[in-house]
Amino acid sequence: LGKYRHLMLSRNLLQYRMHSYETGEYFSVGKDYINAEKYYRAALRFDDNDVKVWQKLGAALMMQKKCDQAKDILSTTYKKFPQSTDTPLLFIKLYTECEADETKVNEWKKVYDVLLRKSQQQLQ
Repeated sequence: LGKYRHLMLSRNLLQYRMHSYETGEYFSVGKDYINAEKYYRAALRFDDNDVKVWQKLGAALMMQKKCDQAKDILSTTYKKFPQSTDTPLLFIKLYTECEADETKVNEWKKVYDVLLRKSQQQLQ
């Protein structure tokens, strides 16, 4: 409500973000990654604090072979949400399929293992 003087306006932004994300999902499932990218980016404009939107955008970019853009998005995702275990998995996929960099794959596997252990310890 910091930007808006009326609760209804902030609720509309949530609805727009959800609609954009769900439309991106629809296109992603249909393998229309160009449109999926468009709608994931729209969802981020409405709310950039959802890790799944960042990750889905990175995946859509990878599927289009926009590897440098995917790397930038995933780097931002990892900086914003360092505890997410899904981001390292996307980096592993990126460095396996886009760049074939085994060193980077192994680095991200280690990051993933550390995050996984931390999350398991928190559950106990």
